[in-house]
Amino acid sequence: MRRMLNKKRCLTLTVLGLLTINLCSIMSSSADVEIIDLSIHIPMCEPKTKYGNSVWIRGIWHFVNITLDDEAGKVSIVFYQGVSPLGSEYRNETNYYEWEYDDGSWRDVQHSPNYMEVGYCNHDTGFYSFYIGIDQYVEIGNWTLELFADDEQLHLEQIYVDNTVASLGLKTIPVTIRAEPFTEDYYVSEEKFTVENDGNVPLKLSVNYGGYEDIFSTLDFNEILKPSETAKYNIQLRSKSTWKPGKLTIKAGDANVNGKVLYIIPPKKLVSLIESNLLIGLPINVYIGHSGYDLEILAEDIIFQYEKTMDIYYGETKDVFTYLSGNGTVTVNITGENLEILNIFSGGVEVETPFTVKSTNTSEYPIVVRVRGIRPNTTAYLYYDLETGREHQFFTTTINVGPPLPIEEFNTTLLIELLLIICIIIAVVYMVYTQMKHRGK
Repeated sequence: MRRMLNKKRCLTLTVLGLLTINLCSIMSSSADVEIIDLSIHIPMCEPKTKYGNSVWIRGIWHFVNITLDDEAGKVSIVFYQGVSPLGSEYRNETNYYEWEYDDGSWRDVQHSPNYMEVGYCNHDTGFYSFYIGIDQYVEIGNWTLELFADDEQLHLEQIYVDNTVASLGLKTIPVTIRAEPFTEDYYVSEEKFTVENDGNVPLKLSVNYGGYEDIFSTLDFNEILKPSETAKYNIQLRSKSTWKPGKLTIKAGDANVNGKVLYIIPPKKLVSLIESNLLIGLPINVYIGHSGYDLEILAEDIIFQYEKTMDIYYGETKDVFTYLSGNGTVTVNITGENLEILNIFSGGVEVETPFTVKSTNTSEYPIVVRVRGIRPNTTAYLYYDLETGREHQFFTTTINVGPPLPIEEFNTTLLIELLLIICIIIAVVYMVYTQMKHRGK
């Protein structure tokens, strides 16, 4: 009896010993692998936090990058809503996910293959990059992520699942571009239009100029706009030689900035909650006229261009240019105040005021007024009375008359330098002459 009892005790001790050895072996092997880093982020974006937890955007592909201090044959991620997973019979794409890397193979364990892109997953020694995502219909709030290496839990973390926010802001509009009339050339907008990504997902941008694609283009354009990022772009205009002076208005809707949400997981349901395309109108004003000139539209579609302000010195003579264009006849009367009008030229021919101009749509008709400032440090005025079809319109060029024209002082330094050079040349010539004379003797 005692022998049988002793045998049972020995057998029990042996089994317990083996179990202890196996348990210690497992514990020591799992303790050999530790996590160094875990990051969750959308491609091309930095990891985000909210309420102190890492953020996972629903309905968008993410990289979940895991760095271990040693190689593991199998690495698994379990992700579920709340603080504990539901029973297997209640698990679905709204509350539970599981992915794994197993000796070179990647697998969406729970919903294969809907929420893993194997082609973008990557493994290197101790590094495991999962390209995975969760459905856009999951509940927003706190979820739990568990990380396993060789079936042993290495890490547990609370993650905040957030909604996709797609938002595109447009500022500095309308954009203004000025071009010379009857000239084919390239012009750049005076200011840039500003685009802001106010959402939490990256956007792919494009600018659509509709029926104006042949004359407009966007300079130094970068298609990808990250969350919270701002970009500014100039618009380039290619003008046409047939363009007469005037204003070309591109309304919002005729030109647009488009933003497309990237990295969307294809929805299983027919209707997607994510608005993947954003559209904002981009109004553009093109002024076709001389730089620095105001442009006024008269009756019968006649355009008058003139300088609103200019500066001259007292006693200085200056030509003031104005231009008429458009089909019609204009009677022009020009007078001045606090200045002397020396000559008036209409189409290159000197005339007396008032005079008549026959304007056309195919060219500009120049009018030149030659003036002189007669009172220093005062304000002078040039008045234009334009009559079209018995209708008078009045415009004024304000001329700021300054002090007398400065007289350039003679540059004495230059004269001294010239004299020194001449002296050196004379000295060198004399020395050469003397040497040659001595050799001759």
